Amino acid sequence: MATAKKKHSTVLTVLIIFFLTNLRLCTQPVWQWSRPKPTGNFLHSVYFPNRLTGYAAGVLGTIIKTTDSGIEWSLLYSNTSQDLSGIIFINASTGLTVGKGGIILKSTNGGDSWAIRQSNTNNYLYDITFTDSITGYAAGLNGTILKTTDAGDTWIQLVSGSNAPLFCLNFFDKNTGVAGGYNTILKTTNGGLTWTIQNANIVASSSVVGISMTDSNKIFAAGNSPGGIFYKSTDGGVSWTRKSLGLSYLFDGSVDLVRSQSFLNSNTGFVISDFGTILKTTNSGNEWIHDSTFRPSYEKLSVMYDITILDSDFISIAGSGGNIFKSTNTGINWMPLTGNKNSIRGNYFTDQVTGYCVGEGGSILKTENKGKTWQPSPSVTNNFLNSVFFVNKYSGYISGDSGLILQTSKPKYGWTIQASRTQENLNSIFFPDKNNGIAVGGTESNSHAAIMGTTDGGKNWHIRFDSAALGVLKSVYFINSSTGIAVGKNGNVLRTTDAGLTWKCENIFYGDFNSVSFFDSENGLIAGSDGVIYKTTNSGIDWTKVETGIFTNLNSVKCSAGNNAVAAGENGIVISSADLGINWIPETKISGNSIFSVNIFDNGNESAFGEYGTIINSETKNPLTEDSFASKRTKAGFNLSQNYPNPFNPSTNINFALLSNNEVRVTVYNILGEQVAKLIDEKKEAGSYSVTFNSENLASGIYFYSLLVNEVRVDTKRMLLIK
Repeated sequence: MATAKKKHSTVLTVLIIFFLTNLRLCTQPVWQWSRPKPTGNFLHSVYFPNRLTGYAAGVLGTIIKTTDSGIEWSLLYSNTSQDLSGIIFINASTGLTVGKGGIILKSTNGGDSWAIRQSNTNNYLYDITFTDSITGYAAGLNGTILKTTDAGDTWIQLVSGSNAPLFCLNFFDKNTGVAGGYNTILKTTNGGLTWTIQNANIVASSSVVGISMTDSNKIFAAGNSPGGIFYKSTDGGVSWTRKSLGLSYLFDGSVDLVRSQSFLNSNTGFVISDFGTILKTTNSGNEWIHDSTFRPSYEKLSVMYDITILDSDFISIAGSGGNIFKSTNTGINWMPLTGNKNSIRGNYFTDQVTGYCVGEGGSILKTENKGKTWQPSPSVTNNFLNSVFFVNKYSGYISGDSGLILQTSKPKYGWTIQASRTQENLNSIFFPDKNNGIAVGGTESNSHAAIMGTTDGGKNWHIRFDSAALGVLKSVYFINSSTGIAVGKNGNVLRTTDAGLTWKCENIFYGDFNSVSFFDSENGLIAGSDGVIYKTTNSGIDWTKVETGIFTNLNSVKCSAGNNAVAAGENGIVISSADLGINWIPETKISGNSIFSVNIFDNGNESAFGEYGTIINSETKNPLTEDSFASKRTKAGFNLSQNYPNPFNPSTNINFALLSNNEVRVTVYNILGEQVAKLIDEKKEAGSYSVTFNSENLASGIYFYSLLVNEVRVDTKRMLLIK
């Protein structure tokens, strides 16, 4: 018996030591928006029930609210991570929003909490409208049209007579309404019981994305074919005319597509587009005035997605990057309310508190509070800035497009331009010491690669490498004063052992490499396209591919002085590792924006920077610790209890409670983040539940169990198996 107790104690001690040495794998990064506030996510819909109170909804379940006419906005807990496409409030308290997977959410307390309503469809719902305080409609994929007559508590599916995706809805009165979609316009005159296809001569392979019915005869619609098309009927849909909106081709041949339309009355209306064009008519669409104030100069930052009109003195637009614009003079002028930030490409922290980031339009931002807030620093250019590096607390360098290199010895007094002797775009800059520096880049259009070097602190720069067909270099990192690695397009890895005077190139991957970083003088990582990560354990002499389990392009990777690393890329994907980049775990997304640059501190906290001015920060917390949404989870009615017994062998009970009907999943993971069991995956009614986890086929160790409600992970707890 004594021997058994001793063995039990030894196993427990080993497991505790294992847990402590793998702390990051046992913690959950909690991400929060730092900039723009309260979110930089894509907003698909905006609605102001009155001049003070407004709401907007978008990707990943984002819902924001203002109560002061848009001066300040707060992030609401939506109870979902599904993309939301339409939002409306039918009175001061009651609102509804619809989106991906047929989700319908309803709030009865001004948006403080949201509950799922049964839609009886899995089709994406794009738009929602109400004709009175109880009667509403929603439309979506596969010709889906839903109707409610009890303020959105229950919904029935109507027969639309079409299988086309439907993107927009509008009703003139309780009986007469129209819907627009792919190659189609539908009309009803009996409250949706029947719908007839209108002979509107829709441009082939295009969609009607905005529709308005201003009286019993006048119907206006906007289509997203190249150039934009405006459709008009003045006889209730019997006959139609169409007119080009004259939208241009922009940038590299990209088409400026119509996104939405709204009419104030039978004469005055607006159309908005992908690239920031606002069109206005005052004569029923016969003529259109183009306002391109918010059209971006470089990236498609001003995507406008939805326009809503409260009255002639209050019109609002929502779109990419958390953008919301408002006009108080019928569209003569527009003011940004939130969002409207430049893209960010590079970052560097001189310590745990002070950091810099750079990006579009010569933007230079500084934080002195661990990235919680950022203030603009003086800049001397409008060029895109790609990378920033500091030799010490005061001496820093920035590289950018068209050969731009900036230097400072006192950041608060500004930056000066250095003579780089190149016009190549410089994507990354690194100084292994105060005198020697390397900047890498090239030109995308002709696959040119270039490396510039300095030995006198940037006063003079010289070409160190030049190739006409290698492909643009994206990132450079030095592990000491002599040895450095540069990576770029076409899977190329360049290595120097003489401080950048000469470079040896090796091709190890069919795709593109975007970033390189090292833990120490031997262990390093490269990240690139298709979720690829390569690892070295001998200072970059050899590289081995690591399986990440994702296939999204990774734009940045960063290693800490310990074993921790983080990588991020397109669509807001973030993955992290706690074992020198061998195993990777996806982190919970709070943004759908692409990430261009990441940072990880020695304590495991992370920062990420990207398009639309995105800056998000994470704090690594124990799963048992409440996060920022804990109180809202309690309000929403979710409770996950600690398993009992714990430690356990071979089985344990897991209890949870719900205050409303929800889709529920309870899953179990091992220390590497791999799912080892799915205990529940079904819809549950309100109540308390208990499920037994049996570990007969599992080894002793630390495991985690999570409660997911409507695809949102609301809580995670740790348990210990001892055999």
